Amino acid sequence: MINSEQLQRAFIRARNYLDSNREIVNGLNVFPVPDGDTGTNMTLTIKSSIKNLENSDVKNCSDVVKAVSDGALMGARGNSGVILSQILRGFYVGAKDKEELDVETLKECFVNAYKVAYKSVIKPTEGTILTVIREMGEFAEKSYTDFNDEVEFCNAILKVGFESLNRTPEILPILKEAGVVDAGGRGLLYLFEGALGNEIVEINRNYDFNKPARTEHLAAQNDEDIEFGYCTEFMITSDSEEYTVLRDKLSEIGDSLIVVKGDNIIKVHVHTNHPGQAIEWALEFGPLHDLKIDNMRRQHNHLHHTDKEVEEAKNNKEIKIENKKYGFVSISTGNGIDEIFKSMGVDEIITGGQTMNPSTEDILNAVDKINADDIFIFPNNSNIILVSEQAAKISKKNLHIIKTKQIPEAFSALFNFDESLSVEENIEAMTDAILNIKVGQITYSLRDTEIDGVKILKDDFMGISGGKIKISKKDISEVFEDLVAELIDDETSIVSVYYGEDVTKEDAEKLVEKVSENYDDVEIELVYGGQPVYYYLISAE
Repeated sequence: MINSEQLQRAFIRARNYLDSNREIVNGLNVFPVPDGDTGTNMTLTIKSSIKNLENSDVKNCSDVVKAVSDGALMGARGNSGVILSQILRGFYVGAKDKEELDVETLKECFVNAYKVAYKSVIKPTEGTILTVIREMGEFAEKSYTDFNDEVEFCNAILKVGFESLNRTPEILPILKEAGVVDAGGRGLLYLFEGALGNEIVEINRNYDFNKPARTEHLAAQNDEDIEFGYCTEFMITSDSEEYTVLRDKLSEIGDSLIVVKGDNIIKVHVHTNHPGQAIEWALEFGPLHDLKIDNMRRQHNHLHHTDKEVEEAKNNKEIKIENKKYGFVSISTGNGIDEIFKSMGVDEIITGGQTMNPSTEDILNAVDKINADDIFIFPNNSNIILVSEQAAKISKKNLHIIKTKQIPEAFSALFNFDESLSVEENIEAMTDAILNIKVGQITYSLRDTEIDGVKILKDDFMGISGGKIKISKKDISEVFEDLVAELIDDETSIVSVYYGEDVTKEDAEKLVEKVSENYDDVEIELVYGGQPVYYYLISAE
């Protein structure tokens, strides 16, 4: 039998082992671009799990998996992080009410892990982490009666996981073409390898984790503008199933409300001006622990603003945050792109994107700062869409995800936004705008490979369009010219070129000037983006 202490150590070993191998997982990215982030996203997700575990009062294995699952849900980053959080959620379903884990319970954990994970994805893709966890779960379900020892059983499941991982290139042709196995599946197996390892670890209740992505306001905010001043969190030891009564009461005195019922535990988070009243009501359900009350008015400015913004807020007492009809949150990368979003009226900018995907919690924190009836979120990366959708499910606010996969798509969508239209009409208008824009990117290759018939050498400059590598050459000017030609058609009237942090304005101007000579009827504008990793983002409309 596996007890609570052993299980906690196993999860901590899992985090450590994945963390030490995250760059290997990142390197399995199908495209040989320097933004492979599966390993990073999974590592940050499991770190959030362990942070929550180490801050939770756990008494048995069920409590342990519940804490890990809850932490992953709030800290999930990227598609791989969201799927990992759902796998851990399935583990909790299997371990619920269990003091210890025996072979049969472990079977239930693995079976529920793949079932919950599959349900979380609208169109599951085989040959990915989903296939790996499913085949592990199916083996567990079929073979658990053959085992009496839990560790032996888990090792057998892990072996099946590696067999499944090694088959992913045969299932998903693009993996075979790139010469890699699925990155998410490999990350998952690093976690299981670590959990089954022999590393001695200490359970640290004060572990220091990476800070979440920084969010920036468009304007400084005065302390008195915060409607509810105290972030109040606590746990209630209680068997009561009437926790919805507490939730309803708390909703009358605050917002950002989360009341979650676990086994013998009710977890509460609320922003309120009356923390004492919240505590008084909570005590009717049972004793409290892990109580934390933060004065957000005192902490707000220095947590969320630069020193300059704080000083401006002190000098400008006219700034007020009033309720409005629509609000906007956008993921951004590069200070030039930030400025464009600000000029287009975006309320909250979350630093992230290609090299660092924000978590569910980062998005929820940004949303909490906007006082609007309906809020539109622009993920600007295919790997952030699932996280955004997960935030929309959790938030009590009306969130609408505009499925932008590139920064210029968000610019086009915002340009077509009309405040006089309804939510549904704006969603339709912005979605149509996205469909009418073509976006290209230029970056460099990390390794030799061949994808979709394009031979790529290490350190080549690559032109990417429509999610595919179209061009790979040693000369960036040739890649730029070819990519622009790929994007422009008879309907194109304007091309926008956003140059990155590693490009000088002079070099960018030379490329644009040269290309402009070939397209008399097309306006080509040059804009500073300041984005990392990608030398140029190019949009054609």
